Parts: sequence; C-alpha cells; structure tokens
Amino acid sequence: MNLGQKTLLVVSLTVAGVMIVLYAVSRDVLLRSYLALEQEQTRSAVSRTEAALNDQLTALARTTNDYGAWDRTYAFMQHPSRGYIKQEFENDTLEGLHINSVMLANTAQKIVFFKAYDSVAKAQVGVPVEIQRSVATDFRARQAAATSTPAHGILLLPQGPVLIAACPILTSARLGPVRGVLVMTRNLDPSLVEGLKERALLSVAVDLASSPSLPADVRGALQALESSGEKIHVQSLNQISVAGYSILRDIHGRTALLLRVEMPRSVFQRGLTSLRYLLLTLCIASVVFGLTTLLLLQRIVLARLTYLTAEVGRIGSGKSGDLSERILERGSDEIGRLGRDINRMLEALQKNAGLERLNEALRQEIEERQLAENARNQMAVELLQSQKLKAIGALAAGVAHEINTPIQFVGDNTRFLHDAFADLAKLLEQYELLYQQIRDGAGKPALDSMDEARERVDLEFLRAEIPAALDQTLDGIGRVATIVRALKSFSHVDAGAQKKAADLNSALESTIVVVRNELKYVADVETAFGNLPQVTCYLGDLNQVFLNLMLNAAHSIGDVVEGTDKKGCIRVETHLDSTPDGDWAEVLISDTGTGIPEGVRERIFEPFFTTKPVGKGTGQGLALARSVVVEKHGGALTFDTEMGRGTTFHVRIPVNGIVVPASGSAAGQTMGFGPASAATV
Repeated sequence: MNLGQKTLLVVSLTVAGVMIVLYAVSRDVLLRSYLALEQEQTRSAVSRTEAALNDQLTALARTTNDYGAWDRTYAFMQHPSRGYIKQEFENDTLEGLHINSVMLANTAQKIVFFKAYDSVAKAQVGVPVEIQRSVATDFRARQAAATSTPAHGILLLPQGPVLIAACPILTSARLGPVRGVLVMTRNLDPSLVEGLKERALLSVAVDLASSPSLPADVRGALQALESSGEKIHVQSLNQISVAGYSILRDIHGRTALLLRVEMPRSVFQRGLTSLRYLLLTLCIASVVFGLTTLLLLQRIVLARLTYLTAEVGRIGSGKSGDLSERILERGSDEIGRLGRDINRMLEALQKNAGLERLNEALRQEIEERQLAENARNQMAVELLQSQKLKAIGALAAGVAHEINTPIQFVGDNTRFLHDAFADLAKLLEQYELLYQQIRDGAGKPALDSMDEARERVDLEFLRAEIPAALDQTLDGIGRVATIVRALKSFSHVDAGAQKKAADLNSALESTIVVVRNELKYVADVETAFGNLPQVTCYLGDLNQVFLNLMLNAAHSIGDVVEGTDKKGCIRVETHLDSTPDGDWAEVLISDTGTGIPEGVRERIFEPFFTTKPVGKGTGQGLALARSVVVEKHGGALTFDTEMGRGTTFHVRIPVNGIVVPASGSAAGQTMGFGPASAATV
C-alpha cells in the first residue's frame, strides 16, 4: 500500500468517523427534542379534551342551578302540579339542554318527580326504582340539599357513566328554606365522546377503569398513572401514533374512567425527516470535504513526495555510482527542507565515499576476530572435554582397582568351593557305599575304607573354610554392588535436562565411594552430614563439582605426605543455613594440605590456570565448579585457606532453586579469605 492509498484510507476513515459521530450526536439531540415536543403536544391535547369534558359538566351544572334556584321550581316543591312539569321538562326541552334525566326530591329524600330521556331514541324511557333511589340518596345529592351547596361530577350507574349535577331548591333570590334537591344527568355516551372528538380534532376514547376487557395499552397506562402519581401519561403506540392517558375521577374522588387521546406522530415524523436531510447533508459535505482534502494533499504533499522518491531512486540505482547528482529543490516548507537535506546527505556521501572501503576492511577484521574467538572457544571445549575424559580415565582406573580386589577373592573362593565340592562328592559316595554295606552286614573293612576317605578329603578343614569362603564371597559381592550403586548415583543419567529435587548427602556419599581409590592412599575421609531437605539442582553437575574439589584436596594432601607413611584428612560436612534470602544447603570440603599461596588466590577460578605440574591438571576443574555453582544454580563458591594448614571450600546452593540475593549476600561470589582457624580440620 503506497502513501496515496494510505492517505485515501486515513481521510476516508476520518471523514466517516466524524460523520458517524456528528450524526449520532445530532440524532440523539434532535430526537430528544422532538420527543419532548411530542409529549408536550400530547399532554396539551389531553388537557384540552379534559377541558372540553369539564365544559360540558359546567354547562350541566349551570342549567341545574338555573332551574334549582327559581321561584316556579320552589313553588312546585310546595304544591306539585302537572303544569310546571309539562311546561319545563318536555322532551324537546331536555333534547335542547342535552339532559337525559331530571329528578326532584324533597328534603326527606322522597322523589317528587323523575323523568329519563333517551336522546338517541328521542323518547322518554323508564328507569328502575332502584337507580332512582340510588341517585336520590347519593351522598353528594343529600349534601347539596343539606348545605345549600351545588355539586357536580361523574357518577357510575349500572347502565353506564353519567355527568351529574345537583343543587338545592331555593327561590330566585337564592333564599330558603331549602325545599329539596334538583338532580340532572347527562349520559357519557358515544355522542358525547364524539362531540369531544370534534372539539379536540383527535381520536378520543373513554373506558371504564374497572372493565376487565381494557386494551393492553390502556391497562398499562392506568398502572403507570396510579404508580407514578402523574396526571397525564404519554406513550408511543407505533411509528405513526402516540396516545395520552388521564384518569377521570367520579363525584366522590374515586377512579372511574380513563380518558385516552390518540394523535398522529407528526412531530416525530418531521424529526425523522430532518434527520434524513441531516444525514444526506453530512454525506454530501463529507464527500466534498474528503475530495477537497485529497486533491490538496495530492497537489501539496503527495506529488512532491513522489518526485523526491523518484529522484532518490534514480540516483540510488545509477550503475556508475555517481553521487554528484542533486535533487531540484522546490518550496521552503518541510518537503523543500527535506530535498535540501537529501542534497546535503548526497554531498556528505560523495565526500566520504572511502568509508565503504574502510567498513569492508573492518568487516573482514571482525570476521577474522570472530574466527579466532571461535577457535579459542573450540579449544576451550576440547580442553574441557579432555579434562572430563582424564577424570573419567582416573575414575575408571580407580574403580577397576576397587572392584578387582573383591572380584579376585570372590574368584579364588569360588574355585576353592568348586574343588571342595568335588572332594565332598567323593566323600558322600563313600558314605553311601558304607551305608549299603552296613545294611548288608559288612564289618570292619568298610569302616576302614571310610576313614581313609575322610583323611583324603580333610573334612575338618572343609568345615572350617567353606563358611569363611562364602562370607568372603558375599562381602566381595556386596562391595562390588556398593561401588556399582555409587557409580550409578554419581553418573545421574537423568540430570542435565532440568532441575530436580535431590539428596545432597546421598550424592556426596556416592562421590566418596567413586573417588575412594584416589583418596585412600593419602587421606582418611571424615563425614559430618547434617539434616538437609531435598535440594532442587542439576545433580550430575554438582557431583562433578564435588569430585573436582575432593580430587584437588587429595592432590594437595599428597604434596604434604609424599615420601612419608602418614595420611592427611579430608572432611566433608553439610548443614542447612536459613537466611532472609531463603534456605541454603551448604557443603564444606576441608583438607589438611598445603593451602593456597596468597599470590594465586585471586586467579584460581580463572580458566586454564593451574598450580599443578604439566600433565597433572588442565586448570578447568575450579572454573567448571564456579560455572556450575554460581551461574547454573545461583549459589556461591568460596574458600578459606592458610598456608601449611589446609583449605576449606564452601559450596552454597539455594534449596528451592535460584535465589536473587539481597545486597551484601554471598550469592554469586567466588572467593573469600578467612582466618586460619576456619581452614583447619
């Protein structure tokens, strides 16, 4: 992908990201605003519908008050007459006043007059006496008669909800005493709801709150209104309709009806249309902006960079290697400065063309040094292998000598047992013959022959020597088995792949057995093994370290006791050392040899350094020991020495693996000089 394609991709992604962010923010802000406006309009529509219903209720109350506070009505209650009823409450009058029932009751709650009118059938209808009595005895009607206070509201009757108004019957001057109560009702029927629709210009519905067949949205709105306590609840029905809900309470303040006003979501639809226009505008603006940006980048940046790339490629690919050519500088901006910098670089390369030859010579010299270093490393590996082979040869000779002695007397005893068994077989034959002759009644000649056979076999000698020969044979076999087990433990064939938990005390015992032939002629070995836990280590490598230290101790003691019949002492100790850095297993290998001269103490761990005569040492033993203990195990290898008294080497190994030492810890150190008392055993 070239720079132009990358620029196109970056600009496209940037413009798309900005457009997405702007659209998302705008959509959120605009839709919130439109939804808030939609809810406000819906609440306003519900409020207007409630106001229209209240206007109808107010008109009914006003008509009731006009008839209730009138001298003719007052006189009728004193002297009921048909003329008043016929003149005032004819069907046409009730139709014009939008009244469906009229009731006149005296102060004793006795109905004086009751008439019901069906505005749909345009005729008077009968009403059950129970309904008449429930209206006459209603609390609000009785209150209006008793307190001279008019009342109006909604009342739920068995035949349906009605608008009701009650007022006391007084004179036209609104003077008493109260003669009764006048109650007028208007059915809250579809015709009234239709009038509300015409006034609100919206879809209006009135449902009984207690109806079991309420639509799901109405039931949910009723629950929301009752739980939240809000007066009007608004919820969207779908993408094109929204509804507002309000509770209509009866004359007693109880939940009676639920008013539902549905209206189109014109505001929301206008909001969606605005968002579509906004998205289209953003797309057009983004495309224009992106194309303009790309054209400007192409002209101002990319074209000039392409020119620089082509010029540099042309100069760099020239077969003649002529660095005198230059790039034409254009402009004073960053790209122009880049062209000038390239020209300066070409000038510097032209002046320093000889550096390449020098670099080539330097590379050749480095290669030669690397070859020499590899040769030295190979020589070090060969010397190390030679040292190991020499140690293996010495061990093999010692082990062969150690095994030869028990094998020799095992062989002698076995041959002795073979010959003795032949003599015993002959003696047994004589006993068998004697047994047969005695059974056959033979006498003294057979017994004499038996005595001669016993003397030839020397039976008493065999009785004494055969058990001793068997004991010696078993002892020899046990010694051979011990040496073989020690060799197997010392070799530790599983070591090297990874660290494993091992018993250092057992490893030291195996090493002492393996190297015994080298030690027994110059020193006695003493051990003082402490209680060590299992140590995580490369046991095979540590066995090699212990072997080298013991051989060095034997050679040092050999220099002291050479030409005498005396022996020195090698002491091997172990103990556990607990420090803040963790638990350490410490192995001490001490000798009573010559000690280490002061002038060479700082060099004993250097590879190839040795104080032994030519042919006796390679100088790799202590270097190998230091590498194993310090580098592979994160431990410490130190020593205490005193001339004429001997040397003690301290091997410290972390019990649970490599431990990062604290400041001042001994881990990782390779030398230490202590007082004389620490070096003697």
